[in-house]
Amino acid sequence: MYMVYLGESTNFDAESVNTEKQQQVHTGLIIHERNWVAMNGEFLAVCKRYFIAEVDDADFRFNPEDMYEGTGPFDTWDDNKRMSFIQDVLDILIKKEIPMIAAALNHGIYEKAKTTLQNPEALTKPIAEIIMERFLLALNMFVDELQMSTMDPNQIMESTWAIDDYSLLIAQYGGTIGPHFMKNFLSNELNIPNPSIIEDITFASPDYSGMLQLANLTAYLVMRWLTEPEANENYVDYINGLQDGKVLQVIYPVQL
Repeated sequence: MYMVYLGESTNFDAESVNTEKQQQVHTGLIIHERNWVAMNGEFLAVCKRYFIAEVDDADFRFNPEDMYEGTGPFDTWDDNKRMSFIQDVLDILIKKEIPMIAAALNHGIYEKAKTTLQNPEALTKPIAEIIMERFLLALNMFVDELQMSTMDPNQIMESTWAIDDYSLLIAQYGGTIGPHFMKNFLSNELNIPNPSIIEDITFASPDYSGMLQLANLTAYLVMRWLTEPEANENYVDYINGLQDGKVLQVIYPVQL
């Protein structure tokens, strides 16, 4: 089984960034169950290495913006320590080449679509739901390709599609996407080409899930990069590393 940890970005305050340029990003880390225990152990080990006090996965949580900007619990950390910490947790994904996909929508485009009445979808749906619908379509196609890559060519030719690995979506409590939307989407066979691949969804708290925290971090970094791709910022190097490390597979730009 694949466990798909869903992350989402948050807007950030920066004088150099116009609100119309800001992106909202949703990501998914596609982690096979055979890697789950080792990755959680590595995440905890990295956290313990950087924090003097004892850390366990029941009481440790970081906010990606605090970590990157040096605010909140990271206000006493120098730049080198914070950037090193971010790289070390991202290396958990890179070492195992964990696939990540993302979908993004520009806030300015969404607001313009609402005010100019150009798109009925923007009038009736929150931005997060529009992005998530596209994201789940991209996820389904990507997992479908993973499934096909393990099949014998004869199976493909004969259309004998035995599914070896289903996908369980893991979203966060308190996020912009709630259980009602997800259940309705997944139960509607018109939404996705092969609904049997995505088996179900569950919700968890990032306080108890290092992988959800990693998913949120990747969403934040992709959001920063899409908003200001030419900036002289460390997030550019992080994104390049995720691409070179075969982690960042797809960025789906949502069109309205």
